[in-house]
Amino acid sequence: MLPEVNLLPKIERQSSALYILFISGLLIFLILLAAITFLYFHVNNNLEDTNQNIENLNQERQLLEARLSSTGTDETIDLFENVLAYAQHHVTPTSNFINELMVLLPENSYLSNYNYSVESVEFEVQFETMDDIADYVTKLTESDYVTDVKVNQLNAIEVPVKQDKEDGEDNEITTSFYTVSYSIIVNDKYLKEEVDGDE
Repeated sequence: MLPEVNLLPKIERQSSALYILFISGLLIFLILLAAITFLYFHVNNNLEDTNQNIENLNQERQLLEARLSSTGTDETIDLFENVLAYAQHHVTPTSNFINELMVLLPENSYLSNYNYSVESVEFEVQFETMDDIADYVTKLTESDYVTDVKVNQLNAIEVPVKQDKEDGEDNEITTSFYTVSYSIIVNDKYLKEEVDGDE
């Protein structure tokens, strides 16, 4: 066996910790530089947009001020008075109509929901019997306030009720009540005549 002879001088390797620390610091610096650059351009763009919006708003304000100064105050007051008179003329008070709906209700029935729009009135009523529903529809069609009645939906709801027996035990029975949804077209002419007559 031949002896192994190494004539080269032994070189000690430097610690790689300094190298890793340098590379890590360089990467962190580059990431921070990129983030700061991005934020700078982003904020700069937002600032330009904000300045443009402020300029546009100032121009609109100047235009509105010019219009307001060119419009005479007497003309403006007349315009507001005309608008107010038009709005008051077209307001439809519905209190008499709601009272009519309540008066026509059968006993042990009540109005549970009410929605008045320009085209029609939609409301819900809860009844004890089917006969009450039919009677109410008949009364509505005969009312001067109503032009047309439509039943949208009828739901029967069963509720369990406990009754005491003679022997002291509870007896559970079910009782029903009905929820009916209506759409009504109101006779606006009659409604306004009633309001004018009350005044």
